[in-house]
Amino acid sequence: LQGTLPVGKTAQFTIHTRDKFENKLQVGGSEFAVRVLTYTPEGLPLPEVRGKVVDEGSGAYKVTYLPEHVGLLTVTVNCKNVDAEGQIEFLAVKGSPFELEVTPDVIMPERCTCTGHGVEGQQVAGEETEFLIHARDRFGNRRTLGGDHMEVNSVGPK
Repeated sequence: LQGTLPVGKTAQFTIHTRDKFENKLQVGGSEFAVRVLTYTPEGLPLPEVRGKVVDEGSGAYKVTYLPEHVGLLTVTVNCKNVDAEGQIEFLAVKGSPFELEVTPDVIMPERCTCTGHGVEGQQVAGEETEFLIHARDRFGNRRTLGGDHMEVNSVGPK
């Protein structure tokens, strides 16, 4: 797991189980816990998402989850293990945790906002003013990359 994911699109990956000699297992029955945490660009944690794990019966497990927020996403994958004394523990799979970047979805005009003098209060005819357009996706996440096409129309008093 690496790279980027768009927010609001179901992500999936497959866990392939192996024995202690690195031989691929051909049967299911293992138990996994998949935890998905997202952190805002400021580093604040957002609500946890649990990955859905489906045992395909072949030693492979399909995992799906839905990233709902933009930011750094950490996926932790643990496998249930019973030691020689019968104690249950969940051990991280090789490479876990995995980090990905969740990016905003496409712009949704209905979710965009404007701020600044040019959209607040009264304006004086013939004087230049300005304002900022805050582009947002359908989840309200700010688009930070730029490059979106915007069209602005000014309508005077009636």
